[in-house]
Amino acid sequence: MTRIKDFALESPPIGTDSIAVDSAGGGTRRVLVSALGGSALNNLTAIVAPSVGNDSTQGYGTGSVWLDTVAGIAYECIRPTVGAAEWLVKPYTNTTTPQPVGAANAPGSSTALVARVDHVHAHGNQLGGALHADVIAAGAAGFMSGADKTKLNGIASGADVSPALSSTTPADVGTAAIGGGTTSARADHVHAHGNQLGGALHADVIAAGASGFVTGADKTKIDNILQPASRVVSATTDTAAAGDVGNVVFVTQAATCTVTLDTLAGSLISGRMLLLTWQCEGVATALVIDPGASVNINGSASNFVATVGRSRVSLMSRDGLNWFSGNP
Repeated sequence: MTRIKDFALESPPIGTDSIAVDSAGGGTRRVLVSALGGSALNNLTAIVAPSVGNDSTQGYGTGSVWLDTVAGIAYECIRPTVGAAEWLVKPYTNTTTPQPVGAANAPGSSTALVARVDHVHAHGNQLGGALHADVIAAGAAGFMSGADKTKLNGIASGADVSPALSSTTPADVGTAAIGGGTTSARADHVHAHGNQLGGALHADVIAAGASGFVTGADKTKIDNILQPASRVVSATTDTAAAGDVGNVVFVTQAATCTVTLDTLAGSLISGRMLLLTWQCEGVATALVIDPGASVNINGSASNFVATVGRSRVSLMSRDGLNWFSGNP
């Protein structure tokens, strides 16, 4: 409890003024008092609080000051009614550091001190409680946990929330569009090409030398181009087939080899220049080309016999019926 060590009123207060009070604990507090005025009595050396009996019959009047030097509390008389005097505590300004913010509200117990208008309470080391829980649920307000702070530190500045991964099949390639999906595409997703028009990137009809989709007419032309290939025949006789057109056919027998052309009749397109070549291994091998019943070689239906030692024969035709021989 604060006790008054010394009290000195250097001059009578004027109106509502303050006086300095030295407390037993050291330091000075200022106590508000009213002007003493007239013959009103003041008691500045009391050791107890005033009572209802300290009234006008004892000389106290409105504005009288009573100072309890034991409790360190000043009082002011507001009504000196006989037997019912009313005294109010005269507060004085607190000069100690305010208490930190507490865990719960409390009314306090000071009967004389008032806080300065610009005082500041320290936050203090508080538990979360119900207002700021130590561990908070998603979406709730409160103190951040250590795990959440670690997670937050791992998020780049300006990063957005990543939507859930999509489980639906991607759309076909199409006209460019932003889209309106709310999920993220997986890194290994694949778009189907779809049935697309050529557009400007791949024109439907392209100029010579340009890149793009092939036309039906061009595809037909490509199909009619026959590429050289080879077929190995292990027998001494062979029948030329339509698939041999444009190909080099090797007959690997050292004895006389006979090739029949009859099955080629009508399998070729008139006006197209085609070439067939046969070759027998061995310088002494005889190569016989038999035109069969449907085709001619050099205008004749007779066999064409290559000179022994020249076992390579090439035939050229434009219609599949008439062949012209040559010995390169």
